[in-house]
This record gives sequence, C-alpha cells and structure tokens, in this order.
Amino acid sequence: MWKKDEVTPDHAASQTSAPARQSYGSSGGAAGRGRATIGTSITIRGEVTGDEDLLIEGRVEGSVDLKQHSVTVGSEGQVKAGITGRVVTVEGSVEGDLRAEEVVVLRSTARVQGDITAPRVVLEDGATFRGAVDMGDQGSRVRTGTQASAGRSASSGAKAPAEAAASGNVAEVSP
Repeated sequence: MWKKDEVTPDHAASQTSAPARQSYGSSGGAAGRGRATIGTSITIRGEVTGDEDLLIEGRVEGSVDLKQHSVTVGSEGQVKAGITGRVVTVEGSVEGDLRAEEVVVLRSTARVQGDITAPRVVLEDGATFRGAVDMGDQGSRVRTGTQASAGRSASSGAKAPAEAAASGNVAEVSP
C-alpha cells in the first residue's frame, strides 16, 4: 500500500492541482518506432494506414486504420472518417465510428458523432458525444441518442423516448 512518505518522482509530478489524466497507449510506438503526425495545415482524403502511432492535428476524410497502434485526434484535429486502432484518443472533432482493441478515450474537448466499439471507454467531463457505445455483447449496449432524436442537437438536452429508457438498455449522457 502506498504511504505518503513514499513519494516517488513520478508520483510527485502527478500531485498537481489539475485533474490527473491517465495515459493510454505508448508515445514511443511498438519496438521503439516514433509517432507520425498529420499537421494542422495538412488535409488527407482517402485511406490512412500504417505501422506506427499517429497524431492527427489536421483534417482527414475517409478512413484511418491502424489496428495495432494508437491513434490520437489532437485538439486541432478534424476527422470525418471511421477510426480503428489499439487505443483511440480524441481531443478534437470526429464524425465517424471509433473502434479500439483496448480503449477509446474522449477528452474534455472532444466532439464525437458516431458509434464507439471497445472493451473500455473513458469519457471526460465536458466531452460531447452522440452515438452508441458497444463494450461487448448486445446486452451491454448503451445508447446516448436514438433514431427519433438524431435530428436534435446534442446540446439541446434531448431525451431518449420513454419506452427506450424503460427497456434498461438506454442511458442519458448530457454534455
């Protein structure tokens, strides 16, 4: 058990007034490879694939498929594509489905419209999300929006229909 007297340098650095952020994935990539970056002035239309971690600060339209690597949509990133990765982290804007082998993380600045499929999902306070979350079999599916309310704004406080809420498979998430 950790005792206050046993503060390590790593632990001391995390003892700030800002909320702690757990890091997911590796910044160094597999086998010491670096991380590729799509800069803020770059726009890519088409399929993005590769064998290293990726940071998207620019615009991507199409698909991003890095099944065994981390994909991060930075705070300036604007993606209109499905994203597949080992770990998917969103700080910017995504219109498309997110699939991860380990975890999908939506930071407080994230704006996501699309379905999420991953064994673990992290939603920070302030993140905006509209879609479905699938963390396993059909019985554990959680919905934040329905076909009936899809046309309404996520910030309007739209509620799912009462019959969907009564089924037990629907949970409201408000931004």
